[in-house]
Amino acid sequence: EPYAYLRHILTELPARAPGADMTDLLPFNFKKS
Repeated sequence: EPYAYLRHILTELPARAPGADMTDLLPFNFKKS
């Protein structure tokens, strides 16, 4: 589901600290909840 992935990314990114690990946000690591 591309829209669920984009919604997840756009809500998670602003909460991340600069320089934080972003590998869990890659598409192949995304798990639908």
